[in-house]
Amino acid sequence: MLSQRAKTKQTLILKDMSVNSVIILGRCGRDPEVRMAGQNKVATFSVATGGKYKTKDGREVDDTAWHNIVAWRTSADIVEKYIKKGSQVFIEGHLAYRKYSDKDGVERNITDIVVDKIELLGGKTESSPAPQKFDPHAVKTTPIVDDLPPDDDGLPF
Repeated sequence: MLSQRAKTKQTLILKDMSVNSVIILGRCGRDPEVRMAGQNKVATFSVATGGKYKTKDGREVDDTAWHNIVAWRTSADIVEKYIKKGSQVFIEGHLAYRKYSDKDGVERNITDIVVDKIELLGGKTESSPAPQKFDPHAVKTTPIVDDLPPDDDGLPF
């Protein structure tokens, strides 16, 4: 049994913890856009997750969620080389937020998923048959790529 002091110390440690982690598996919604940001390559694309389901009355509901993805450096190289619209990807990353003002001066907030690791799970191409039911044990993947965005983002940490 923990002493009161140990419980207090454990509570203090837990209060100081935070997690910013995202895992998604989905299909690329558009061909990636690749550009240089200073000395670093960056690729941006969207991934769809979710799908369709039927309600009790038999009505089909589209439950697709779209995610903005940002890949830096080595991950951007892999995205540029292998990812196309329809490609199935498994992404581990973290959330990043940005703001901008549109042409009317309205402030817009954007949420991005910044790639930490990416796995290519095969792709949907015009010549390939429709995908079968997903079996995670039957998938052959490429090696995982660890990559982080550059440290010159102006953040104090």
